[in-house]
Amino acid sequence: MWTRIRVLGMREVAKIGYQCLSDGDMEDWISKPYVEPSSTPTLFAFPAQTNLNGRRPPLRWCRQICAAAGEGEGDFSSLLDAASFVSTAPLHVNEIAPGFVALSFYKIFGCPDLGALIVRKSGAHALHGRKVFGGGTVDMVIASGEKWHVKKQTSIHEGLEDGTLPFHNIMALDAALDTHKRLHGSMASISAHTGWLAKEAYDVFSTLRQFNGTKACHMLNIRGDWIPKTEIEKVAATRNIHLCSGSVCNPGGTACSLRWAHTDLRRHYVAGLRCGADHDVLEGRPTGVLRISLGAMTSLEDIQSLVHFIRELYMKKTPHKDRSSLCSSGKQQVLRASLLC
Repeated sequence: MWTRIRVLGMREVAKIGYQCLSDGDMEDWISKPYVEPSSTPTLFAFPAQTNLNGRRPPLRWCRQICAAAGEGEGDFSSLLDAASFVSTAPLHVNEIAPGFVALSFYKIFGCPDLGALIVRKSGAHALHGRKVFGGGTVDMVIASGEKWHVKKQTSIHEGLEDGTLPFHNIMALDAALDTHKRLHGSMASISAHTGWLAKEAYDVFSTLRQFNGTKACHMLNIRGDWIPKTEIEKVAATRNIHLCSGSVCNPGGTACSLRWAHTDLRRHYVAGLRCGADHDVLEGRPTGVLRISLGAMTSLEDIQSLVHFIRELYMKKTPHKDRSSLCSSGKQQVLRASLLC
């Protein structure tokens, strides 16, 4: 199945329209020797790592799409969402050359609550077309008598930083950078650590079996009803195991993974499904997933604790005494999970 990349919020300001490309569509497009540049601003956006299951599309796309569109021709740029990626992997911006990079320091360090937008100077003009402005972004403004203001132009960021900056968080970022380096060394070592943990977790989860040979991880139990994701999340929390459940801020990827069509989702909304709600199963099918997130502080013991939790609560080693209670149709059921490293 192709993984569809969606930029849901930004599509609302794409006046001319938007298009979702599959991996295959993308590879076909960038393989062409030259694509006639568009007369309108065009932005290609994709995640360096999806926050649904940890999949990483090719970072080479950033350079290739510029080459395919004719670099320097028209107004074409790329946006790389690196928020999930940089929590466990190094990012060499100069090598992949995106027009814009969005990232989260919170996802790297846990604190402070800050994010960043890295902007290639040649594309900075795209950020100055907004009509609204806030305090601190203008050199002069007239409040009455005439509609007139002059935005700050000495640097890119000064014209975009509305209001008072979170200066305490900015000061804390310096300490976070130093502490992170002292504890973990380099991002390369974190990447190697989490990559190893992800393989260990995948290997053990993929081999878990119920007494009748059914795979426990996809995951299904032996009775025939989907295990409510919120129930598992709450029980796990009592064991100091913290999981992310639902659409994990990736509604497009979740719908694709669970094979829900847009008509299904509209029907679910009418039935009461909302983001963060406890509607775990509708029409006999799950509405979300459980995500295992691995980071610099995750240990092999954490993975083993989760495996023990699943074996103890959601697996049967022998047939249930009341055989009539087993699913007579033979349909097995899973606790669907994804792995994010």
